Amino acid sequence: ILCLRESVAGGLWVGTASGLYYKARGQAWELFRKQDGLSSNGVHDVVEAPTGDTFAITNRGVSRRRKQGR
Repeated sequence: ILCLRESVAGGLWVGTASGLYYKARGQAWELFRKQDGLSSNGVHDVVEAPTGDTFAITNRGVSRRRKQGR
């Protein structure tokens, strides 16, 4: 585990060397990797913007995941 962050919605973001995991309350874990659009699998930090977009800081730069429904 490289980072842990609570989401604005009360979920949990977990950055690892193998990707970015997200666990929403009452839901199964989701995994986001390079094949899903990350610039690299190694995620060192996660930041949520006021717009609801999520930024993953990886070994190869910053990747943005747009909030669903936008």
